[in-house]
Amino acid sequence: MLKALLSHFRQSDQLLSYLPVATVEKLRSCSAPERFSLPELFDAKLWLSSIHYSWLASYLQQLPSQLLSNYLAILPPPISKPLAEQLKCSISPQPPPPSVQVFLLALLKQNMKIQNVLPLPLLPSSALKVLLKIPESSLLILIDYLGLHDLAAETKQVVDKQILGKIENALNPSERKFLAYCTQQLILWVPPKFNLKNWNGDRNTLHNLLHARGITRLAKATITQDPNFRWHLVHRLDINRGKLLIDAYKAPIDRMLISYFQKQVLELLERLKS
Repeated sequence: MLKALLSHFRQSDQLLSYLPVATVEKLRSCSAPERFSLPELFDAKLWLSSIHYSWLASYLQQLPSQLLSNYLAILPPPISKPLAEQLKCSISPQPPPPSVQVFLLALLKQNMKIQNVLPLPLLPSSALKVLLKIPESSLLILIDYLGLHDLAAETKQVVDKQILGKIENALNPSERKFLAYCTQQLILWVPPKFNLKNWNGDRNTLHNLLHARGITRLAKATITQDPNFRWHLVHRLDINRGKLLIDAYKAPIDRMLISYFQKQVLELLERLKS
């Protein structure tokens, strides 16, 4: 954060002369974050722009109805509206005064235990940082398609035409096309089996499996990212998916394969652009 703040001052080199040599060396070794505006950085609601509303529900649902109604009035609409529906509470038509809003948001942040999480603009630069910026719907599609890499590894070994037919029927044309692409790629990691012999052909069952597998690959691709990056990625997802990603981060991984998984994510990010 200090390096980011210094980048806004023309005479930053002079300011560095007042710091210990060890601190200056650490600052110079840090990658510079992207440009941002200082007012944006100190916006009390900045952290809410990258968190799924479901993470707030467990704390807010404990509050008295009047206080909850005031909270909903100061939260951004993409968060307040689904929370109001989930918690069955109306949004106060009159938001509390600005000073009270700052206090309530600070209290919420404290209960979320994220005081020390870096804001999104201050994260170190990374090719994967776009994962924190794309729409949630695109992130979920990316996870589904990552799971198709697992399915491709297994279908290479399947000769039963009935099973292959059920897979084809369960996937949409775009998924089938990407699955065909995946089967042509070099497989450096063999995932657990899907147990397709016992699968009844239900589309939802397969897609739930693909989604879970995609979360595992996403964890393997981002495990070496800055801890603040991983926090933001986890909390962009709803609480159930986020907890799956947290668990996936705990699994052992061959560090030699991280670039392999990152390449798969970056390729999908390019496909989502088109």
